[in-house]
Amino acid sequence: MPADSADTRREEKNARQRKRRADMTDQQREEINRKQREYRARRKVAMQNITTTSDVSQIVPASSPTGE
Repeated sequence: MPADSADTRREEKNARQRKRRADMTDQQREEINRKQREYRARRKVAMQNITTTSDVSQIVPASSPTGE
């Protein structure tokens, strides 16, 4: 059962991460949280840029002055 195996690995990884974070100072934990927020913000912007770029590329040919 691969799904059970993947779930078990994920739970074990999460448990290790919780233990590691519990042993950190508040400052270390804040630094990790800050980096994670920055990563999410960069990823969000990148996804919006991809969507905008694909939207523009679909619109531009339809409105091209060549009449194709």
